[in-house]
Amino acid sequence: MIAFPNAKINLGLQILKKRPDGYHDIASLFWPIGWQDALEILPAAHFSFSSSGLAIPPDGKDNLCVRAYELLRADFDLPPVQMHLHKVLPTGAGLGGGSSDAAFALKLLNVIFSLELSPEALENYARRLGSDCAFFIQNQPRLVQGKGDEWVEMQDLPSLPPLLGWFSTSAHQQCRSLCPGEATNSIPNPGSHTGPPPAKMAPISAQ
Repeated sequence: MIAFPNAKINLGLQILKKRPDGYHDIASLFWPIGWQDALEILPAAHFSFSSSGLAIPPDGKDNLCVRAYELLRADFDLPPVQMHLHKVLPTGAGLGGGSSDAAFALKLLNVIFSLELSPEALENYARRLGSDCAFFIQNQPRLVQGKGDEWVEMQDLPSLPPLLGWFSTSAHQQCRSLCPGEATNSIPNPGSHTGPPPAKMAPISAQ
């Protein structure tokens, strides 16, 4: 079975404060876009993982798709599978490529082995793999908060063109360099809100 894990963009990114766990609390609008990897998972006699396309870290044990399989195998005693990932999305670019791969691996395994896990249950598994993995389970535009794994559902949003937003990695790097060990809202970036946290985030205007 094959799936196509997609990227997301951050329509505005506000870094609110640094958390005790080393992450940052953020406020952003995550929006899924059509730029995709390809992930195939098939039952097999022995477990294997392979990849093509863009290079990924060579240690397969640290790949999020493999970790997703191991996470479910621990609870459901899954049989071996062969996984192949064709990597198109760049890693470390703030597009959620690795997180999306992991989330889609969870969804594929749920279908292949008829685990009948609800979207909410899959989201809970995904949260154990990465801060924005859970977003890709239902893969809908959402106002996110926390470290990217908490959100508010969005209703009746207008369609947006599939434009690539600015990459959030540089924003986090600037945050650390400007105020080491502290949070900052003063990140000079065209896509980010740099003032104080808004009391309420209003829907995007269709204009």
